[in-house]
Amino acid sequence: MAAVGWQLCREVLPAQQQESDLALKMRLKLLGQLVEEVGEARFMQAIEKAIFKSDLGLTPNTAGQLIRIAMPALTEERRRDITKVVRQEAESARVSVRNVRREVLTKLKEMLKEKLIAQDDDRRAQDDIQKLTDKHVSEIDHAMADKEKELMQV
Repeated sequence: MAAVGWQLCREVLPAQQQESDLALKMRLKLLGQLVEEVGEARFMQAIEKAIFKSDLGLTPNTAGQLIRIAMPALTEERRRDITKVVRQEAESARVSVRNVRREVLTKLKEMLKEKLIAQDDDRRAQDDIQKLTDKHVSEIDHAMADKEKELMQV
């Protein structure tokens, strides 16, 4: 959960203000909350809005250029909720991979129609594209399974 919330902040903050995941985990264990200093005030509202919209059940507290997010202990119910979010994200990643495959296959058909490639090349390219798609979908599935396992550990 903390990593998801932190990812939202990473999307908004400049690269030089990002911490390593290990340092973040150590800070969360010590404090029970995420405390981050935002270098520029213009990012504060964007960060707050992203956290509220994240549907993670987190409430940021701001004071000047500091943003604090209390990180509640994960209950079994909350772990299941986060697992659902992980599954949704994995499905959207799978859909993205398949959309890329569809776009490439469409371009291949156009090239074949215009006789820019031979039929054998088209068939080989389709097979290669399918193998790549299967590989990436498998990687997404493995990442999802690993994250679910991590979340369900007490």
